[in-house]
Amino acid sequence: MAQPLLLAGWDFQTTTWGGTGILTSPQTPAVFQANFGVGILYLNGEYGSSPWSSTQRTAYAGSSINTSGTSFSTLTTGLGSLGLLSGSGLNGNGKSLVFKIPIRNHQSLSVSYSAQRSSTGFSHHRWEFSYDLIQWNVADSVQSGTEPGTITSSFGNTGIIYIHHFGPFGIGDTAYLRLTLDSSSSSSGNNRLDNFQIRAWPTEISSDTLRILTNQTLNDLTVSGGTLLVDAGATLTINGTLTVSGGTITNNGTIAYGRRALWLRFQQPNGRGRVAQQQRAFECNHR
Repeated sequence: MAQPLLLAGWDFQTTTWGGTGILTSPQTPAVFQANFGVGILYLNGEYGSSPWSSTQRTAYAGSSINTSGTSFSTLTTGLGSLGLLSGSGLNGNGKSLVFKIPIRNHQSLSVSYSAQRSSTGFSHHRWEFSYDLIQWNVADSVQSGTEPGTITSSFGNTGIIYIHHFGPFGIGDTAYLRLTLDSSSSSSGNNRLDNFQIRAWPTEISSDTLRILTNQTLNDLTVSGGTLLVDAGATLTINGTLTVSGGTITNNGTIAYGRRALWLRFQQPNGRGRVAQQQRAFECNHR
């Protein structure tokens, strides 16, 4: 596993697994089931979203950006992206859409997506998160521009937009991610959004391999089976508790402990064997 798990994804085209396909206005849905994984996207006033009118929701041609390594559709002809317009009186400014995602046994959420804007379309994206729908915390924002990672006039020039600063999510099993659009200057100004990927790291490795390729910070992590592999040159920082009750840890890089780290706990029924040897190796590395 070279990257976080895909919890939910929207390409607005794939309906094989029950996902919602895009339609043009006035038939554009206000609720979208994820095309991949499990999640729901709301534009109907529920869960902290705004009620986007039927004239503010539409469909445009799709994007192939942010599809690599997935089964997302790469078709760029026909209907394939979600279009949002400011509408009469620029009423769309300040309106939000909300992603509802189950996050049990996961942590460190991230979002990536493809976007473009018309010359008068929304030029500001603000991302927030909540687990109780009461307190919303700002994660990050994206502005219009001409450089990759800003909202430009084409999917290709924008490239992939990444948002990483979500969480922690407290004790909830569900995460709510809110995207607010703003600063459109005409009623026909629009944004086109496509290929949303919401990913997260697991809180437990029970099988397979969790491979850390680049620097990564996690909160609590349990290794009960499988393999935790830290590549050379990579640092895995644990801010909570690392619990090892089985499996294998191969540390070719660095495992560090943040300011909020509590302890490194090893569990082995007989107190000996492979896990006990790994405990000594970690302690030497930590010092």
